[in-house]
Parts: sequence; structure tokens; C-alpha cells
Amino acid sequence: MKIRVDTDLCQGHGVCAEEAPSVFALDAEKKLVILNDHPDESLREAVRAASKYCPTRALRLEEDSGGTAMPAFPRAELEEMIRRFVAANDEAGKSGDWSKMSRFYADDAIYSWNNGASWEFVARGRQQIQDWVFGTEMAGLEHWVYPYVRTLVDDVKSEVIGVWRQISPDEDNDGQPYEIAGTGGSWFRYAGNWQWAWQRDFFDHMNAGVVFGAMAKAQKLKPAMLERMKRGSNQPGWVPRASFDWYATLVNRED
Repeated sequence: MKIRVDTDLCQGHGVCAEEAPSVFALDAEKKLVILNDHPDESLREAVRAASKYCPTRALRLEEDSGGTAMPAFPRAELEEMIRRFVAANDEAGKSGDWSKMSRFYADDAIYSWNNGASWEFVARGRQQIQDWVFGTEMAGLEHWVYPYVRTLVDDVKSEVIGVWRQISPDEDNDGQPYEIAGTGGSWFRYAGNWQWAWQRDFFDHMNAGVVFGAMAKAQKLKPAMLERMKRGSNQPGWVPRASFDWYATLVNRED
């Protein structure tokens, strides 16, 4: 196997040197030194653990034959993670209590989405995710449901993409639940220990605006959501697009 290091991500935490000291080391400036970039089979589990527990996911392992990357986590673990997460998501929509969702995020997780031409939303760390993502951003939407219709797993990159719908508990004049049309979803990176390290949501802003406008006109939008709409970008976590480059938070970019 062969070791690849993303030097832009490596921060010199030294976890890899603890897991596989014959392969990794830190110099006097705490920069990573690869002692053996082609470790033999006897070191496979130690090197896999070094990659798995690297806090910034800076290590990538490849097989010598064909260059296929070694997964840091078993595919079954990723599939079980998304199963647990979707089950909790479904329960939160039914109960209206989203506060328990933050347990699925690492202490230093990043959660973001785009809010149109001028704004981004970003929460850094589990506490902001709990207070903002599942707190202020869910105000007035507590009983909306977000059923997942497809999940795609990349076990090499430890990433998952889930596609979901956005459905209101309130009905329109035809007796149909209000629903935000278009494609909505989440892109996750797994951190291990049943937690996400990173999440980027995507959804159709134009259709969302149309639906919320129609609900407000029909007096079916919750007071908390009306208040949020009045505040606009004056919400916790909303930042100018120029101040947050979400591409820079990607691990092992392909561009």
C-alpha cells in the first residue's frame, strides 16, 4: 500500500505518529514526516487506524496495484450511520423536537448551506449546530418532515449524499401538504464514532420563497417563521458569501 498526504489539511496533531510510529513522525516544527511511504502488510491495521483517526482526514491510503484507495471506515459502518441518522431525522419531524440531532456531529464539525446570491450559513462545532441549525433555523418549521428518498455512499472518501423532500404539516386549499419543489439534500463526511465531521445542504431557494410566501398569504405560516422572514439575514450563522469559502472546507478535492 501507498500513503498520500494532503499537506494543506495536515495540522500536525500527531495522531498518526501515535498509531503507526514506524511510518509517521513529526519534526521539530510539528510537520509530518513519512518514514515509510510503502509500508508492508504487517503495518496495514496500524496505518489504517492512523488514517481513520486523523482529525483533519489528511491521509489517504492506496493499494499499490491499481491505485485504489483504502477506505478509512467499513462500508457497513457508513450505511449504519446513515440508517441511524435518517431514523432520528424522521422521529424529529414527527415529534417536533430537533434538539437531539446534534449528537450526530463531532465537536469540531462544520455544517453549512447557501442562502442565495449574497449569503451563506455556517455553524462551527456541535454547540453552534445545536443552537443554530436545530434551534434558530428550525423555528417555525418544527413539524416539517424531510424524508430521505435516496442515499449514496462513497466508502473510499467516507462521504454520503442524501436526497430528501421538504414537506409541511399544513395543507393548501386542495388538501395537499405544502412542499418545497426541486431537489434538496445533504452531503456528509463521516468522522467515525457515529458522528459527522462535515455537512453541506442544498435546496431550491426560489421554490422555498414561493412556498413560504403562499403559506404566509394563507395565514398558515407559524409566527416564529414569520419573525424569521422579517429578520432576513440578521440570523445567527448567516455570513456574507465573501467571508466563507465552503470549497476550502472540502477534504481531498478533485479540482
